[in-house]
Amino acid sequence: MGSYGEKLGLRIREIRISKNETQLQLGISVGVVQQSVAAWEKGRSLPNIPSLI
Repeated sequence: MGSYGEKLGLRIREIRISKNETQLQLGISVGVVQQSVAAWEKGRSLPNIPSLI
């Protein structure tokens, strides 16, 4: 995915942790499964725009 995906993933993780949420809780909040959140955080995939909003 490249450095952009990795940087975005790290930022998502930082924000999630600052809110004391698990990957599962974030996934439920944005309508995806926990595995999607894990993939975002590892830079393996990118969230779609509605999920980011």
